[in-house]
Amino acid sequence: MKKLSLVTALVVVLALGSAALGADVAVLKSEMQQNWYLSLGWDFDGEYRNILATLDGLGLSYVELSDEQLAAGEFGDAKLLIMVNNRMMSAAQVEAVRAFLAGGGKLLGMYQSSFRNEENQNVNPPNAYQLDDVYKVAYINWTGSPPMHAYIKGDTSHPIWEGLPEFVPTARYTAMVNATLEGATVIGEWYNADQTTKSQADLFNAAIVESDGVIYVGESLFDPIVYADDAVKKLVQNIINYLLQ
Repeated sequence: MKKLSLVTALVVVLALGSAALGADVAVLKSEMQQNWYLSLGWDFDGEYRNILATLDGLGLSYVELSDEQLAAGEFGDAKLLIMVNNRMMSAAQVEAVRAFLAGGGKLLGMYQSSFRNEENQNVNPPNAYQLDDVYKVAYINWTGSPPMHAYIKGDTSHPIWEGLPEFVPTARYTAMVNATLEGATVIGEWYNADQTTKSQADLFNAAIVESDGVIYVGESLFDPIVYADDAVKKLVQNIINYLLQ
């Protein structure tokens, strides 16, 4: 029986390894993030299910990475890494992401991704994000006050906006307000509920930023409240397809 258990365990390990090697996308499923959400009463499972549902809907294969696997750089053959609101990251995780990008990988990051270290401390003041030079943003403040940040207005010349209205709703009115850094291309801006008024001054109004192989979004588009809108579903599908080109 013990021998059989060892064989079974080996089969499972090999299967997981094969999945990683054949995956199109790596998705971070962070225990640090889960514990943080639990402490705040937030819906981690609902948000994470929406990420996987999007990938399933696109017919993409994926591997789910633990905190330890991310730190070890166990990306397999994945071409794209998705990190959504993983506020806490260790230095090893940050460096693994940098190495992944240096090797030609792509990154989709959202909301508070890399905002603090594993002890929930700001180790990169004043910009805050440990991946500030990757996301090309520097933190200004968090906001959640209607009617601000009700919509993302797209640069409709960009492929991620194909088949979408000019304004995509973000139903929580929440956002990370960021300054854009050198090398950033703004492809989506924050607008108030009237669809006329920009939510911030131009320097701080970027909702979606593109840099070399990276797209950062200043809200979690996979949050169940936000993701409920069909235009949001289409937007995240477009972003993922674009990064995998």
